[in-house]
Amino acid sequence: MVAAALAPGAFNSAVYPTLFRLTRTSATDAMVLVVRCLRLVMAGSIPLATMLAIFASNIIGLIFGSQFLAASIALQVLAWTRPLRGVQWLLGSQLAAMDQQSALARDRSVSLCAFLMLTPLLIPGTGFVGAAWALLICDALQLGLYWRLLKRAESAPALTKLLLAPVLAAMATLGASAMLLQLSLPLRVLAFCLVMGVSLWAAGAIRRQDLVFLRNVVNSREPSPDQPPS
Repeated sequence: MVAAALAPGAFNSAVYPTLFRLTRTSATDAMVLVVRCLRLVMAGSIPLATMLAIFASNIIGLIFGSQFLAASIALQVLAWTRPLRGVQWLLGSQLAAMDQQSALARDRSVSLCAFLMLTPLLIPGTGFVGAAWALLICDALQLGLYWRLLKRAESAPALTKLLLAPVLAAMATLGASAMLLQLSLPLRVLAFCLVMGVSLWAAGAIRRQDLVFLRNVVNSREPSPDQPPS
């Protein structure tokens, strides 16, 4: 799970300086940048979470051995913390650029307290899977608290609209994967990649100008909030 967080964490760090500058010069451009970044994060993290959920038992078996297959359920739950945290980090950066550090610290404390309350309730009945559910619930809570802060400041992006395309792609891929269980693991992985890629493109989750923007970020160029297609 730590390895899966490296890419969105690095992406968030790369765009923060531009977000900080735009927040002080143009609120409109800052919002355009946030929306573009969120679309890219969702287009990357939701397919990753879907892959982890589908191939959880294969991943656990290959890396740790068959004696740890019981952890597959926990991995399936934890997989969905990746999209939540990717969005959460970007909204946190947006709030930090707006000088909302004290509110950020307060909301993080609320989420931590909720986690400490949930774990003793969930672990006795479900074991380590209960701890995974507690983490997922608290990540969702913290994301909701961040979004509420931005809503109050009239700077909240429309998350539902941004979620629709990658969620539709994930659902299509889950359905296709359920029908291909008889295939070997390499063929299932290949089919997953093909179906997910086509579904993301067809649903509009991936846009050419977003890919140009991402290339500029990777190449350490100054990311423009509204980079036109080449």
